[in-house]
Amino acid sequence: MTDAVSPAPPSPSRRVTVDLFRLMGLRGGGADHVEWSRIRAAQLFAGRKMALVLLSTNLAAVLATGFLVSATVPAWQVTTWSALLVAIAVAVAFRRLAVPHTGESQASVHDLRKTGWEGLALGLGWSCVPILFCTHAPSGTTAGLGITLTLLMTAAAFAMAPLTLATLIFVGYLGASMVIQLLIAGTTSAAIGILAFTLVLMAGCVSRARALVLIRANEIALNERDETVSLLLREFEDTGADWLWETDAMRRIVRASSRFAVACGLDPGEIDGMPLLQLLAGPSWDSGEFASELRTLAEKLRRRDSFRDVRLPVTINGDLRWWEIAASPGSETMANSTDFAASRLTSPNCALRKTGSTGWRGSMC
Repeated sequence: MTDAVSPAPPSPSRRVTVDLFRLMGLRGGGADHVEWSRIRAAQLFAGRKMALVLLSTNLAAVLATGFLVSATVPAWQVTTWSALLVAIAVAVAFRRLAVPHTGESQASVHDLRKTGWEGLALGLGWSCVPILFCTHAPSGTTAGLGITLTLLMTAAAFAMAPLTLATLIFVGYLGASMVIQLLIAGTTSAAIGILAFTLVLMAGCVSRARALVLIRANEIALNERDETVSLLLREFEDTGADWLWETDAMRRIVRASSRFAVACGLDPGEIDGMPLLQLLAGPSWDSGEFASELRTLAEKLRRRDSFRDVRLPVTINGDLRWWEIAASPGSETMANSTDFAASRLTSPNCALRKTGSTGWRGSMC
């Protein structure tokens, strides 16, 4: 009989290392370079989804700024600055919308680093407001411009958070220009307040980006696990020879396949929650005269060992059958569960075929 091996899925318990330099694309993924290439693609795609939000925010802020400074700044300066800012915002939006996305898309650190130029361009454009427009503006206009810029920074920290490098450059550059203008104007307390506000926004951006990365890393691990389990189940459906189930911390059967329930002569609702050893022992459960193979299985379960090729006599409705059972204890994230697979054998000497790390599939002879 030929062997058929399915690729083993990555362990869901593996943790992807997340630090600031990797978030910004200034360092590669190291040992997790494959996962990080997909995470970087997810970061770019998240930025793509928020591109129109960022564009709308910039356009609204340009209109508000133009209205506030129209009485104190020459029209040609306002028009030139507005056209330049709109051009930058539209260019950034088009670059974000051009990011492709498929289920297996990947991105390099260079792709993520290029977003830094977008943040720098926006930061340079908006820094003209505190440096040039606020210098000779009355206090009322200055206050309105300050509110506009803080709202813009908050919106950018939300919309651009997945693109950590671009966000930190934009928020940091614009916040620094506001602090410098306030220090020049002699309002030290206001400058300290804006500095604190900027640092809080930057810290919040990093925290949100880290959370998004961890969510995406878990999605990748779970998707790969689901693909392997789906392949495993499809193979089981094709052969009709194997049964799957799990046990909880109390060694009770949970999530049993319908084929396993039929093999036991029970309905799926009846088998769920039944002690595994009681089911396998059958009529001998009450007498305590267990087969040696069942005692061996019980000891392996007690030690939480992975095993295969455990052949066990099972009596179902008075009919003695031989089952071949294999099991794999749950990972660190599912430490109290155990995955099982089994098949019926016409004799205790049939072969077994490996199908993946969540179980072992036997074949009826």
